[in-house]
Formats: sequence, structure tokens, C-alpha cells
Amino acid sequence: DKELAGRLGADDQTLDVVGRTSALKSVRFTQADLIAFQKSNRSKLLNLRGVDRASLAEPLLDYIKTGEENGVHAGYKCRIRNRWFDVPSVYVPDAFLFRQIHKAPLLVANYCGATTTDTIHRVRTHTGVSTEALCACVVNSLTFAWSEVCGRSYGGGVLELEPSEAESLIVPYRFASGLDVDYIDGQLRAGNLDAALDHGDDVLLRQGAGMSRQEVGHARSAWTRLQQRRLKRRRPARRPRLPVDRAKRSPMNVTGARA
Repeated sequence: DKELAGRLGADDQTLDVVGRTSALKSVRFTQADLIAFQKSNRSKLLNLRGVDRASLAEPLLDYIKTGEENGVHAGYKCRIRNRWFDVPSVYVPDAFLFRQIHKAPLLVANYCGATTTDTIHRVRTHTGVSTEALCACVVNSLTFAWSEVCGRSYGGGVLELEPSEAESLIVPYRFASGLDVDYIDGQLRAGNLDAALDHGDDVLLRQGAGMSRQEVGHARSAWTRLQQRRLKRRRPARRPRLPVDRAKRSPMNVTGARA
């Protein structure tokens, strides 16, 4: 956290980090959102890539040695690095994309200079693309429905988008100019997902793509049905283990006789 970074002399080597999708509630992630998130999640990312170990402050060197004494450097992800404490890929993205999704996918513009762990995808936009408009364009029934089709659904109702699947999302960006991003942002923050979807569907699908009300209704219905089917899935119950006669290592039935 910030206090520990100061004691270690590592203020210049730390970045604000978001590690939970629960912090991302709308199409914008602002400095105020970051401050609110850090009240209960104070971790910062220590980034020492390209920094000569000999130039590190003594308290920070002691901190690294403590990690080695505790065997952190021997873990797989650490031991395969050139220097075990160098995180291999660190940059501040233009936007965050949900990787594991409960209700609906969101692409969130990064307005606070934070980075993220690998629980959230980091997104960079091409020159000339409005990050905020692109994020707002994801909020429509067609994109939501397609995320359920191309993503992977696991037990417990979680939808996951890997990078290749995220890249295949249908996002009608060419019609973004008509969107009221402030309205979408406000409705999402208030928990009114349907109102935000109604606006996105009207501007992007009906006015932009020329879809009929019936076609837009089909897209919304498809997303709702696929989402509900996913959410109703439960992790398979574990099969009870039979008692084992440790002397002979053979399963026994409930009466104690070997099966």
C-alpha cells in the first residue's frame, strides 16, 4: 500500500492497480472511483523492470530479501523470470474489459492512470478511436448476446472472455456519434442496466444499423435467455468419497466391509 511504498523508498516504482471487476461499475473509471476502491483495496503494483538492483533503496532490498527467505522466488511464475520480482508486462491501458463476467460484459475507459492484474483485460485503442465512445458502444443487446455466444461458460454461472474471444465481439462503433455517454454512465452507476441498454439499442441498432424494433427485441431476448441459462448453471456436486481401509488401500462400503 501507499504507506509501505513510502517506507521502502519505492514511491516512484509503484502504480495504482485494480484487481476486481466489482470496482468497475460503468463505462468510466475515474479518480474518484479509484479512491473509493482503495478504501478497502489498498494494494499497489511494485514495478521494478529496468531498475538496477544496486540502485534500489536499502529498505526495498531488505523487502526483496524477505520474499526470498519466504520462498516467494521459488514459485513457478517467479522462478521462470530473469529476475523473480520483475512483473513481465506492466502498462497503463486505455480501458479495462471484464474477463470473468457475472451479469454483462463492460468495457471501461481508464481515466485515473491505473493498471490491473490479469483478472481484467487491458485494452489499448487505435489512434483516432474515442476510447469513451467505444466503451459506450458495448452497451447494446447485440454485443451482449454475442458475448454469451463467443465466451466460455463455466460451472457457477461465470462467463469468461479470453483475448481472442473478446476481439471477436461485435461492437457497432461506426454509429457512436449519437450516443449520450453521460446518460449511459449515469444509468449504469444507478444500477439501471435496462435503461442504458434501451438507449444503446435505439441509437446503435435501430437508428444506426437500421434494425427493426422486432429485430432489436429478438437480440435483447436472445441475450436474456442465454444469460439466464448460464446463471442457472451450478457447479456439479462432488461425489462423496467412500471410506478407505488404509492398511490395504481399498475402498470400503458403509458397513466397513471391503467393496
